[in-house]
Amino acid sequence: MAITVTTSGSTLAKVGKKIQGEAIKGFAKRSETWNLLSTLLSGEYEIQASQREVTTPIDITENPSGAFISEGSYEANPVTVDMQDLTFTWAFLNHRFSFTRTSEHLDRKFRAAQVARQSVYQTQKMMEALVRRFGVGFYGTSTGEICQTTTVATQASGTYALANGYGQASIDDTTYLAQPFKVGDYVALVRGGALVANAVGNVTGVSTSGLAITWIGSVTSASGDSIVFANAYPQSATATLAGATEYNKAPFGLTEFMTATTVHNLSGSTYGLWNPAGTDSSGGYLTGTRIKKAQHLIKNAGGGTLNTLIMAQGVARALYQQTSAAVQFADPLGMEILGSVSTKGIKQVDSDPLCPPGYAFGFDKRSFKKWSITEMPDAEASSVDNSPNTTVDKLEGLSAHVLSMDFLYNIICTRRADGYMWSGLTEA
Repeated sequence: MAITVTTSGSTLAKVGKKIQGEAIKGFAKRSETWNLLSTLLSGEYEIQASQREVTTPIDITENPSGAFISEGSYEANPVTVDMQDLTFTWAFLNHRFSFTRTSEHLDRKFRAAQVARQSVYQTQKMMEALVRRFGVGFYGTSTGEICQTTTVATQASGTYALANGYGQASIDDTTYLAQPFKVGDYVALVRGGALVANAVGNVTGVSTSGLAITWIGSVTSASGDSIVFANAYPQSATATLAGATEYNKAPFGLTEFMTATTVHNLSGSTYGLWNPAGTDSSGGYLTGTRIKKAQHLIKNAGGGTLNTLIMAQGVARALYQQTSAAVQFADPLGMEILGSVSTKGIKQVDSDPLCPPGYAFGFDKRSFKKWSITEMPDAEASSVDNSPNTTVDKLEGLSAHVLSMDFLYNIICTRRADGYMWSGLTEA
């Protein structure tokens, strides 16, 4: 007679327990810029903040010369040039999450039943997003333009190809351009300083082919439209550029310091000394000779010292590749293949994946400072309950709360001539 075998997986499945291990992290956090902030910049910019106007005078124009004169002739013209003003504003970075009264009760009495405490998990995910947006902003521009789209279409949803990171034609790596965006983000299209009609939408997919976006209505996009992040609310046909997007609300970043005409409300075309020491878009390998040139130009124009060098990871690899090929090994059986390239007196930063591909920035960190209106949050925080940056509000008529975190700050440049930028560099 055939025997029916009793199995643990089906016949007696309920005899076993459902087992869950501890929650684990399955990807790398984009927090290199945040972690390196203390070494990248020279500290806090000490100036009071005001809701009206914050300025500081800057000596940015060289005085005209005197004159050699003959005996008894007219003396030199008396002249003293005036100072100009830098104007400072801050960027307001906000993040929120919600939770129900039920989750609070469960957390209070049955915490052991949770794989991870909901409040801890939500706080960690909020900080993960906050430091990523901070890092993107560090390399970007105050317009908030993350990149542009080349897609020409009229549709309520579709995939939009990405190009020209931070408005720069040389930032065209689609893997890099897609990196700042995540499914669930809200974005908007801006053209000529105006919101494209109905162009506030939700990102439903991210790939090297572009962003899959569902708009609030039918959108007619054009090649060159700027993509900026948007607020989740208001999501209606009455959404405005000012109310629904972060256009012109982002912090200053390295790309803007090195490429823009006007920074801190002072024009480099009017005041020539209010420009970077130099920009080099000729491509090729970054070499010691080119770094030495940047050292000289920074010293000549700004009076500073090139003490910080931020390189895209591929640029750093190419620099190492060039130098390691010339090394002579005393012991061919004990060769070190993963070394480093020394730049005496210059702090190298080559670990940040948010640095644009093919780019390198050299500067005197004493001329670039962080201006914090609120205290800088802890990127590894598991609770922000007692932080002065946060508020918890009861949702009207709902058994739920929403936690809101604010970080008000900006990056301040006091001497643009202490900076230098390379773009289009060869990577390895």
